[in-house]
Amino acid sequence: MAKRRDSVMKSLYIPVDLMNELRKIAKEEETSVNSLIVRAVEEYVKRRGGDRDG
Repeated sequence: MAKRRDSVMKSLYIPVDLMNELRKIAKEEETSVNSLIVRAVEEYVKRRGGDRDG
């Protein structure tokens, strides 16, 4: 899963203003921007009805 996630993250376009906000949040939470994005996607998938990997 990690390898697939990494390839998706490299191709993900994020507008500059959103990226700047993510950087601020990541700094406040002492985490990485990638971790914030992964967490948001995981929460979205859960709301949509579960894990789509299997």
